[in-house]
Amino acid sequence: MFGIGDGSLKVELVSIEFRPGQSITGKIHLDLPKSLKGRGLQISFYGELVAQTDRHSKTIKRIHEVVQNLAGEKTYNNVEEYQFSLSVPSSLSLAPDNMPDNPLANFLKSQIRSPTTIPWVVHAQLDIPLGLPISAKVQLKPANL
Repeated sequence: MFGIGDGSLKVELVSIEFRPGQSITGKIHLDLPKSLKGRGLQISFYGELVAQTDRHSKTIKRIHEVVQNLAGEKTYNNVEEYQFSLSVPSSLSLAPDNMPDNPLANFLKSQIRSPTTIPWVVHAQLDIPLGLPISAKVQLKPANL
């Protein structure tokens, strides 16, 4: 995704497949038209449980979220590159049956047909003061277990 006129982020991964307990490694390429003050750059890994609550709305719940701050508040240069390594929780279950037992989780589990319907993503975001964040997402897929 692109920020409106502020530049772009690109997430480059070594592999789009992952397993519980392994590391997801890659680079973030930041391309700005000029140097820009930012609050921080972070990378995260999570699954999105999406359930249709009625005809007009849906509920999205992030599961197994891992967040890593790559840089804090500073002036970001026109072109920068950041390396990252995110550890996928070894306790991660790719099946929704192992979600917590509470009303929201139970409802979400009832709406999911199989573990492959859970989108797993790596999401990079540069937070811009008084502006829209610049972000990019890459969808991952679980390796055959």
